[in-house]
Amino acid sequence: MINGDEVYFADVTVCPAGSAWVTVRSQRLSVFELQARAILGLAVDTLMISPGAARVINPDHTAGRAAVGAAPPADALTGALGVPESDVVIFGRGLGVALATAPEVAIARERAREVASRLNVPDSRE
Repeated sequence: MINGDEVYFADVTVCPAGSAWVTVRSQRLSVFELQARAILGLAVDTLMISPGAARVINPDHTAGRAAVGAAPPADALTGALGVPESDVVIFGRGLGVALATAPEVAIARERAREVASRLNVPDSRE
């Protein structure tokens, strides 16, 4: 979505990339609302409520699950949701995204990493 020299989102899809999910926690309008408003020709805003971060949860790289695509166990979800200002969205087959907000982006990133690690998702950068 482009407005003059500003690019809000580079594409419009039915299922946005994992990184676009951060808008669900960090902005007044989520990626879904922004797409709907753009399609309808309505005004959009990118007002940020809080710095946020997202980390994709990929069942192919998840340890400790009975089978690829199995939902995380309840105790893992309890631990993940115990991280301050966090949320987890699980799609079909265990794929999902860990979301977090914080006063600073670096803290939000660490929280999202912690949420993912509590779901036994290894950090791809480690």
